[in-house]
Amino acid sequence: MKIFFVLLWPMLAQALEIKSFVDKTEVGLNETFVLNVQFESKAALPQQVSVPDLSRLKGFYFLDESSSQRSSIQIINGQMSKTNTLLKVYRFQPKAIGFFKIPSLTIQAAGKSFQTQPIAIKVVKNRLAKPSPAPQPAPSPFNIPDPFNFPNTIFKNLPNLLPDQDKDTAFLKLELSKSSVYKSEILKADWFLLSSSSNTHFNLFRMPELKGFWKEKLKNPSSFVGAEIVDKTLYRKQLIDSLWLFPLKSNQLELDPYSVRLSSFFRGGSIVSTPVKTIKVKNLPAKGLDKTWTGAVGDFSVKYLIKEKLGVVNEPLSLKIIFEGLGHPRFITLPSISFPSSVSSYPPVQKSQFSDKGIGTKEFEILIIPKEEGQLIIPSFSLSTFNTQTGQYISHKSPEFLIAIQKGQSNGNLDESFLDTEGETEVNVLNRAALEDSYWPFFIKYKNLIWFFTALFCFFVFSLAVIFIKKIILKRKKTLKKKVSDRFLTIQKLLDKKDWKKACIEMIQLGTYVLSLSQIQETAVDWRQSLQVLTPSLNEKYSTEFEILFKKLESLSFSAHLQSSDLALKQSKQLFHQSKILINKFLTHL
Repeated sequence: MKIFFVLLWPMLAQALEIKSFVDKTEVGLNETFVLNVQFESKAALPQQVSVPDLSRLKGFYFLDESSSQRSSIQIINGQMSKTNTLLKVYRFQPKAIGFFKIPSLTIQAAGKSFQTQPIAIKVVKNRLAKPSPAPQPAPSPFNIPDPFNFPNTIFKNLPNLLPDQDKDTAFLKLELSKSSVYKSEILKADWFLLSSSSNTHFNLFRMPELKGFWKEKLKNPSSFVGAEIVDKTLYRKQLIDSLWLFPLKSNQLELDPYSVRLSSFFRGGSIVSTPVKTIKVKNLPAKGLDKTWTGAVGDFSVKYLIKEKLGVVNEPLSLKIIFEGLGHPRFITLPSISFPSSVSSYPPVQKSQFSDKGIGTKEFEILIIPKEEGQLIIPSFSLSTFNTQTGQYISHKSPEFLIAIQKGQSNGNLDESFLDTEGETEVNVLNRAALEDSYWPFFIKYKNLIWFFTALFCFFVFSLAVIFIKKIILKRKKTLKKKVSDRFLTIQKLLDKKDWKKACIEMIQLGTYVLSLSQIQETAVDWRQSLQVLTPSLNEKYSTEFEILFKKLESLSFSAHLQSSDLALKQSKQLFHQSKILINKFLTHL
């Protein structure tokens, strides 16, 4: 059922007519609906139409928007009339069950403000879309039909078992390994497409943002295809996406909708989504928490290894501490470890990996340099992890390491066995001493010169490489700085000409370009995607500031009622000043 209203702006024969309507007033949590705003005019359509404040629709997720134009000609009693139509389409998905209202929205067009009428929307539990049934070919007596090519044929051939069902239905299903987790605990999320026909295909429409989660996508996802019965209907169950999730905040986090566009031989393009899912996230308990906790959350084991049983003064020993278990290694750090005063140590070198099975491994290697000979005792120490199964901290105690340290041999003296003195007379000994004094030092110098020039050549090559790389980096930074400065100058010229709209658009494009410089593998097409692929450190520092700035610039550039006004120019100059500060600060971290 379509609900619409009409607001007329009386301009004689050139009146602008606006209609607003939704495609349905009752929608399921797993469905989407569209709000249409239609403009009709006998004359030219307005050049600029402001974007209404969609953030007022608290009960819905805004998915996307689109627009189209068309013209129609009518001839009545020999009189020809032309009607131009502009259609704005906004797509939403509900967040919860209940009654919600699309409030009155303000739209600026043709220099006038128009108010829409509120529309009531009823949100019910998940519904299954029911398109027209697909025609079924006659079964061959020589072949057993595929139950998914002929939906529910198996059940129809078994009388009085299950009732007849609509055909070619499809929906998305989210399956979580847990509904309540600790902060940083591992959580598996699988999205399945359930369809009653094997001819149903899909394309990704919208990925969930999953704010508040650290995400790990499976490198080699399985191609699971099975079957499931839902409400006495047999569905083909296909895994379409899998993620490992790790909540970064406590209390409750929402998994926003995952949406795909369906298509089949008998079905046009339609969008289905998962309903919003809420996850309860618990804080780690304070009981048992001490300085030995490493940040590991999950089910981890800890190994301590020193392979050497015999050491040498001033030569390094390797202590390895290895964490392995179900959980993410990125949260694991190494607290301070006290070693005996007879040794010195270097900061740990670490490496980690995370597998598709959810197993994380992190290895810390600490180099220990003994300074005294004798028996070195590295006393036992403890590191703790948090076990999510028991809800308790577990202490992992290292063994006590005993290592015999020997005095190092000096390599600076000549080996006495180099020359055989057996059977030599005193004269020969004297001659040998003379030979050593006259020729042997030259040999030593010559040998040392080989190493000296080799080291000098390596240092020369290394210096050239450093200088070359440094010049490339400096040239890139200089070129980048000049590009940004030129763009700033262009924006300043637009503001001097009072063309604030183009200046705002140029600021958005410049900000998106600067954000794209931090990307390695992905290329974003707008500022929203650029913010999503920022590294975690840059995202934490700059995501909020850039998002606020971009939204202000978009709001200002699409506000037709502020065009050529002093207020718009003043706001543009303020945003330009903020953009320069934020962009220059961001560039220092690249």
